[in-house]
Order: sequence, then structure tokens, then C-alpha cells
Amino acid sequence: MVYSRRNRRKQARSLKMKYQVGVKIYNSFEVEADSEEEAEEKVRELDVYATLNECDFNITHVDEVKWEGKRESRQEMQAWMKQAPYQSDGTLDESKICDDEHGNTL
Repeated sequence: MVYSRRNRRKQARSLKMKYQVGVKIYNSFEVEADSEEEAEEKVRELDVYATLNECDFNITHVDEVKWEGKRESRQEMQAWMKQAPYQSDGTLDESKICDDEHGNTL
């Protein structure tokens, strides 16, 4: 059987695995503030680009994602999102802080 270039690419794509890659991001900031609380608040208010500018990061783990053969429904995905550690206003809900099996806490 002769495989065209297109079929070979398609076959190669179908053989790829999925992996979850954990990353720890490190950064520090010098801010002027009247108190530690104000300094922390100023850093929390930075946008994602300022937060990640000149950061360092390490890969903490790589785990193969097991395919379960089913796709979550919209309702299941929304239910999962409600369990996320952030509130609707984007602030951290400390009652939903979690530990993963790699010793990382959120």
C-alpha cells in the first residue's frame, strides 16, 4: 500500500500522545508601599505580562494524559469550573485550595 505525504502526516498526528506539563514560575518585585499588605496588593494587581516579565520557571512534572474515550458535556465542564479555586470576580477562593500528587499547592 502506498501512503501519500498527507496520509503519513495524518497517521503521525494520530499517534501523538498528550501530556500534562507542570510549571513553577518564579519572580520577585520591588515596590514602594506603606505596608507589607499594600506591597502584596500592588503585586497582585499586576497584569499577566508584568507578572511574567523576566520570570524564571522550572518544569516540575510531565504526566501522560490518559484518554478516557468520552468528551465532557458542557454541563460537566461548567460544574468542574465551579470547583476551580477562583471566584467569579477573579480572586482566589481560599476554601478551594488544592494539592496535586506532585507536592504543588494552589
